[in-house]
Amino acid sequence: MFLTRNSTILGAFGVLITYLIVWIGQSLLAMEIMQITYGFGVSARLVFSSYIFLLVSEEEYQTMTSLTTTTSLLSFMLASELGQLLAFQEASYGIFFVISLIALGICCAVTFLLPKDHSLSSISSLTSSWGQSKQGWTTLLKETWHGRRLQIFSLWWAVAFAGISLVQNYGTNLFDAVDSKSKLNGHILAASEAAASLGSYCAIYIEKFASKSCLSIYILGSALMGILCVSMGISSKIWVTYCLYITICGIYQTLACLVSVRCGQLLSNGQYILLFSINSFAGLLIETLLQAAIEISGLSIFSQFISFAGFFFLATAICVGLHFVDSSRTSYLVLETEPEHHISDST
Repeated sequence: MFLTRNSTILGAFGVLITYLIVWIGQSLLAMEIMQITYGFGVSARLVFSSYIFLLVSEEEYQTMTSLTTTTSLLSFMLASELGQLLAFQEASYGIFFVISLIALGICCAVTFLLPKDHSLSSISSLTSSWGQSKQGWTTLLKETWHGRRLQIFSLWWAVAFAGISLVQNYGTNLFDAVDSKSKLNGHILAASEAAASLGSYCAIYIEKFASKSCLSIYILGSALMGILCVSMGISSKIWVTYCLYITICGIYQTLACLVSVRCGQLLSNGQYILLFSINSFAGLLIETLLQAAIEISGLSIFSQFISFAGFFFLATAICVGLHFVDSSRTSYLVLETEPEHHISDST
């Protein structure tokens, strides 16, 4: 029973079917089915991330995560550039769909070549809990998020994911507001993917430094992203806005690769799929709530980015507070255990 591999295959075919339905579907039922197949495709990304952790040793977590993320982001960059080129040539939507379907067909074929995972500790215990009582699921969740540091890193994961998603969702709107005549938006999106891929690759070389710095690198990172959002909100020059956008995407992806691996290393029961899924769901939930608040408030696009900065600064303050609480608690436990060591040494 190799559920992680099969789920990845199912997800790839889900994306392929989604594009087929969008291309030829014309009824409401077809669109409803498309939402289901799209859900399979999105969930496969999380399954693939945890699938990697089940295939390699802990020492290789960072390398494999960074390399797969880098490859994925480079493909997005090439897709953006190709799309921009075809748009300049005024290509029809049919050509876009044909190219996408060919690429997805190759992807579906490659999934059958993925190695089988013989470590069923993660998925078997998760599926066995499916039919258990509510108390059984509660116990599983507590075991998965056991440990203060894992909880803090998971919180940063969700909050940073929500923040960068808002920046990316409204990025093109900001570009148009700064300079509506610019035709380089597609190239800038591709450049942001290139910066993100470079950041994810660099995560391999700064993993040891990030581990020693504990939460400090993530606190500084979220604070810097807040500063960049403020700068984007007050900038009146399109090239400055472009550079700030590319920079924030690169910073986030570097830290995202580091934090996902850190969470995997701190996990004690091997429930990678459960951990990654809930962390991402929490990020999507926060993003949805913030986006609803922004739309209701009616803020201008410039004020929106300043509000994004406030969100990053608030997240930074929360993480600083939790970091000091965790450090104080650890120091207190060390002081409590020291007398016992002195007694045992004297005896």
